[in-house]
Amino acid sequence: MKHVPDIVTSFKLIHQDVPAKLLLVGDGPEKHPIMESIKGTSIENDVLFLGKQESLSELYAIADLMLLLSEKESFGLVLLEAMACGVPCIGTNVGGIPEVITNGENGYLVALGDCEKVAEYGTNILQNPTLHKQIVDRSLEIIQDRFSSESIVEQYEMMYERVARKQ
Repeated sequence: MKHVPDIVTSFKLIHQDVPAKLLLVGDGPEKHPIMESIKGTSIENDVLFLGKQESLSELYAIADLMLLLSEKESFGLVLLEAMACGVPCIGTNVGGIPEVITNGENGYLVALGDCEKVAEYGTNILQNPTLHKQIVDRSLEIIQDRFSSESIVEQYEMMYERVARKQ
């Protein structure tokens, strides 16, 4: 469901233009097939399998880009976490991901399986410090406006008031 092969394919395309490392976090059924698929390729030494991690904030601190290319995603919490740590994000236009990413504003949305578009956006972000900063700054604004605890509480209060008025 996380489409890790698409992440690897996108990384391989990005890696042609930008020297980079891919950090894959988590364990799952795709791990060993992916490990086998990159053996002997140009990216073999640049893909790191980190397994399950307890503290992602340390990884976000060294990251320049986050990819979430899922087939299904109820809500992109991991995207919010990355954005809050100053990491631009690219995600698929599925499920709850578009609730977090506004395409071209605080990140980019792509169609499921469109690795070329991921690579285009990713390379552009990584090679353009001004764009990188604009996306990070806008992400932080959106997190504060839409996803801060104050904002969420306010939304719940408004919903409760609407329900109470109808009774």
